[in-house]
Amino acid sequence: MEEIVSPILIYGDHFISQNNINAIKVKYGKYYDIIPLSIENNSLEKIEAISISQGFVSCPKIIIINEIPNQKAVREFILELVSRKNIEYTKFIIWDSSEIIKLDPKTKLPNKTWDEFISKFKAISGSKIVNCGAEFTDKDEDEIITLIKNRFNRYKKSITEDTAKTLLSIVGKDRGLIITEIDKLSLSSPNTIINEFLIENAFPSAKEAILFKFGNSLDGTYTEAIEYLEQFLESGINANVLAEIMAKKVRWQLAACHLYSNGMSWFDIEKTLMNMGKFPSIAWQNDKLSYDQKQKVSEECETEEGIVKYRQKGLGLPEYCFNTEEKKKKKKIENNEEDDEDVKDVKSKKKVVLGKKECLPMPFLATQIVSGLQKNFVKPNTGSVKPEEIRVKLLDRAINVYLSVINDLKEIRYNNENCNQYLYNMVKVITDKAI
Repeated sequence: MEEIVSPILIYGDHFISQNNINAIKVKYGKYYDIIPLSIENNSLEKIEAISISQGFVSCPKIIIINEIPNQKAVREFILELVSRKNIEYTKFIIWDSSEIIKLDPKTKLPNKTWDEFISKFKAISGSKIVNCGAEFTDKDEDEIITLIKNRFNRYKKSITEDTAKTLLSIVGKDRGLIITEIDKLSLSSPNTIINEFLIENAFPSAKEAILFKFGNSLDGTYTEAIEYLEQFLESGINANVLAEIMAKKVRWQLAACHLYSNGMSWFDIEKTLMNMGKFPSIAWQNDKLSYDQKQKVSEECETEEGIVKYRQKGLGLPEYCFNTEEKKKKKKIENNEEDDEDVKDVKSKKKVVLGKKECLPMPFLATQIVSGLQKNFVKPNTGSVKPEEIRVKLLDRAINVYLSVINDLKEIRYNNENCNQYLYNMVKVITDKAI
C-alpha cells in the first residue's frame, strides 16, 4: 500500500487546491477510507471522535478537514489533533476550502495570525505545506508567464514569452482559469503554440479578449455578429459591457479613419493607434519628441496647471493666451489684499488631476481595426472610387456610425427597456459596409 504523507495543509487558489484534493482521492482512494469533514457543519468533538475511532475493521482513513473558520480555538484544535502520535491509522489533510488564509498580493505571505499557524503546522514531524498561490496582480506578469510556459511544458508544448502574453490577454489573470485553458488547449494545439491558434481557440475570459472576439465578429456579416452577441448575452455578459465594446470599436475606427483621411499609411496608423491614450495629445502629436521625452512631458502634464506650463515653456505660447484672472487673485491673496470671495474662489480651484485616457489594451486590436477597414471598405472600392474619395467617404461613414452607436449606448445606459433591441441596432449600423 502506498502511504500518504500526514498531516498536509493545503491553501491558496481554490481551483488548484481542489485539483490537489481530487488527485489525492484518485491516488489513495483504493487504500484509504476518505472522509471529508466540514468544521462549519460538524462540532470539534465529532471531528475528534471520527478521527480517533478505529471501528471493527482496521481500515486506515484520510480525514479531510475543510471549511475552516477564522477562530483561534479551531486553529489550536487542528494543531493539537494532527500532532497526536497515537492515531497512526488516520491521516490528516487540512484544506482551506473557504480561502480564509489570505495571501498578501505583494509579499505572497499570509497575515501574522495565519503565518504563525502555518509555522507551527510546519514544525510538526512529517508535515507538508501546499501553497497553491495567491491571486495574480498587475505586477505579477513575469510569474504568470513562467506559469504558462511551465504548464505547456508538461504537455511537451513550447510557447514564447510574447505568445504567452497573448494568452494572458485573452484569458486574464485568474490562476485557475489559466491552468484550465492550457490543459484544454494542449489537447489540440501544435507542438509550438502560435498567436493565431490562441486567438482562434482560447476562450475569452478577460474583458479585453471579449472585446477582441466580439469586435472581430463585427468586421463580418450582420448574422455572424448577432450570433456572437447572443452567445455572450446567454453566457451572462451584461448588455452595457457589450454596448461599451461596440462604442470603443467605432471610436477607434473613427480615430483610424481620421488619420487615414489625413494621408497617413495603414502601417503608421497601426503604430499610432497603439500610442493613443498613453500621452496627452500635446505630447503624442509632437513628432520632435522621443518616446522618453513624451513620457516626461506626460508626467508634467498630469494636471491642468502642468499643461499650461508646458504650453508656455515647451510650445512657446505667450502668457496672454491663458486666463490671467486666476493669477491676479493669487497675487492679491499673497499681498493680503484679498476679499472673502477671492479666497473662496481660489481655494475651490485646487489642482485637479486629469483622468487617464483610453488606450488600446492589446497590440492585435490595432491590427484588427486597420485590417477590418482595409478589408471591408478600401479593397472593395479600389478602382471604382478614387483614393482621395475613399478617404473622405470612410471618414464620413465613421462619424455617422459613431454618432449612431453612442446614441444607442446612451439609451442602454439610461433606459433599461429594450436593451437588446438597441444592441441589435448597433450591430446593424457597424456591420453595414456601404460608404
